[in-house]
Amino acid sequence: MSPSGSAFRSLQWNRHDPESGIEVFQNPVDQPISPLPVHEADTVHVVCDRASAALARHQHHRPKHALAGQQEDFLKRAALDNGRVLTERGKHAVNKIMASAIEIFVDEGYGGLTMRKVAAKAGLALSNLQHYFPTREDIFAAILTVTRETYANTYDSVRADTSLTPEGRLEKVVRLLLEDSKQPRTQSLFVNFWALAQTQEFARKMLEEGYEFQRGVIAGLIEAVNPALPQAVRIRRAALVTAQIEGLIVLIPQRNRFPSDIKGIENDAVMAILALAKAP
Repeated sequence: MSPSGSAFRSLQWNRHDPESGIEVFQNPVDQPISPLPVHEADTVHVVCDRASAALARHQHHRPKHALAGQQEDFLKRAALDNGRVLTERGKHAVNKIMASAIEIFVDEGYGGLTMRKVAAKAGLALSNLQHYFPTREDIFAAILTVTRETYANTYDSVRADTSLTPEGRLEKVVRLLLEDSKQPRTQSLFVNFWALAQTQEFARKMLEEGYEFQRGVIAGLIEAVNPALPQAVRIRRAALVTAQIEGLIVLIPQRNRFPSDIKGIENDAVMAILALAKAP
């Protein structure tokens, strides 16, 4: 789901913000995920959109080559109801909720992601949590959306790097995803995503949308390397790239390196992916 089966990958979890006193998300290139400035509002009522709607809006509005470091406003796009906006206090509350929810989901899975547990970990009353996220599904949708945003920003930064050749951009994205897949928290996040999708239709649909986005990103990178390929072929090859990167996770459960007998497999994977992209 991130571009490669990682379209939704890890958030390099928390960084303490001394000004607000809360934990904020960071993406794989160490850019904090925080909302862009918004206007103050006296009354705030936030309802997190389902990931499908958020992803559709994202695909429609996101520029193909955003400058590195530019952040779309997740709170404005994915969590605001009828155009209302968040106060600074509201933004801090949502960040605390998301940090708490992701930690619980990674450590305990969806079964442990209860509304009361998230509220307690975030230091909020249950009614305050429900003010922003009325249901557990809303929280899960937000986790998927913010994870996808993290990867999307990383992809944008690579595509905007004019010092790289098309092949270099594809290689850089693949290496970033391979490195990310070696992080135990990334592994836990995605294994829990996959497990939930086996039994819950709403999770299945969200994951399908996320992987569709990822295939599109990888297919675009392949197109830049090999413009003569038909679109259908690019999409199929992008799916193979995604499966290859995601599949390596099963070889290193909760470890950050591959076994000694397959040392160097990452370079083999990169070379195989580049060869696949360039093949007629």
